[in-house]
Amino acid sequence: MAATKCWRCSTRRLRHAPGFCSTAPCSGAQHHAIQKSIADVDASALAQRQAHRYNTHYLDEAAHVRDNLQFSYRNGNTTLLDYLSALRDYRAIHLSSLNANAQVWLAIHQLSYATATDIIP
Repeated sequence: MAATKCWRCSTRRLRHAPGFCSTAPCSGAQHHAIQKSIADVDASALAQRQAHRYNTHYLDEAAHVRDNLQFSYRNGNTTLLDYLSALRDYRAIHLSSLNANAQVWLAIHQLSYATATDIIP
């Protein structure tokens, strides 16, 4: 299948893909739908990368720091304010992680709506 460029939006498409222009420019509605779908895919990928970062790195690192400061506080090597600050930071990162996971689900549902398909992660 040969790829061509749309004159209006300059995106590459397969010539035989149904619903896409091959030699003529896309209509305004086609152009808008394509751009919206591309934006939804980008938003979904960004949300997934962000959630993955939180779930694999940031939460573990914050828990490690919190646990170290808790041990240090219980043994009298650090102040209560340092421990409470670490606890506050851990809770803020945990909340951000939950928000990132919610953004993944919202992006998946938006992409599912835009493409009129059921996307199951």
